[in-house]
Amino acid sequence: MTWKLWLHGLSAAALGGLVGAIVQIGSDPSHLNLSDWRHYAGAIVAGSITGVVAYLRQSPLPPKWDGADRRTQPAPPPASTAAAGGKP
Repeated sequence: MTWKLWLHGLSAAALGGLVGAIVQIGSDPSHLNLSDWRHYAGAIVAGSITGVVAYLRQSPLPPKWDGADRRTQPAPPPASTAAAGGKP
């Protein structure tokens, strides 16, 4: 797993928690009071933190990044060609 993929998953988890909290807040319109924004902000932050913690439990930090993208490096030659000393 690369850092880019890991960060993408982490941001998706945070966004999922945020959207879940917003849906939960809006599910009961009789108690919807926009002047009490601190409770809503707390619910949104808590939802995002819950999503991030769940993602970190499933996918902990990836290994240390050495600056090289392994997908762009050329593949090593086949073992039979390298052992025989021949050209492909």
